[in-house]
Order: sequence, then C-alpha cells, then structure tokens
Amino acid sequence: MNTHLASSSYLVGDSITEVDLKNFAWVTRHDYAYTVIFKSPGGRIAQYPNIASYVKRLVEKYPKLLDTVDMPDACGSYYRQLFMLNFGRIVPYIPSVREWVAGL
Repeated sequence: MNTHLASSSYLVGDSITEVDLKNFAWVTRHDYAYTVIFKSPGGRIAQYPNIASYVKRLVEKYPKLLDTVDMPDACGSYYRQLFMLNFGRIVPYIPSVREWVAGL
C-alpha cells in the first residue's frame, strides 16, 4: 500500500471510493489495536510516509472523516473484550483520531 500511494492519491482510481473510506477505518486502528493486540508486523503508520501522507490528505480534503472514528472506543474495545489476548484488561492511553493524525 505504501508503494502504491507513492504514485496515487487514492487506493482505487482518481477519486475517493468506498475502499478509501474502509481503509481509513482500518488505518486509524492499526497503531493502537492491530500492532499491539494482534502483534501485526510492520510497525506504526508513521513509518510509512506515503500512507501517513494519504491519511493527512484524506482528512484535509474530507475533514468529516475525523468524526467517524472514536479511537479510544474503537481501539479500547479490543483491549477490553479480547481477554485471552489481554488477561489484565489493561487499556493504554489511546489518543483521539485528531491527535493521532497530528502526530503522523
């Protein structure tokens, strides 16, 4: 995905599609849920400059996207509900989506 976004503004075609919207939901959960709970390899999104730029472009062009993700709830639910992967049910600090995008 990082390689593809080096030469394309969107994942499919020349304008935003459902794929971009669904990907936005996945990308916002990646750093605080998938890499920690599921031990997903690859590191944080900020390590992928084209994906980070893509997220920033989407948010800049479509600021209402920020209202579609409640990161503390979306990511925190993984920590609270997947007790077999988080026996202590310890939930770390999870920033808002605005804070996360600002840190990219």
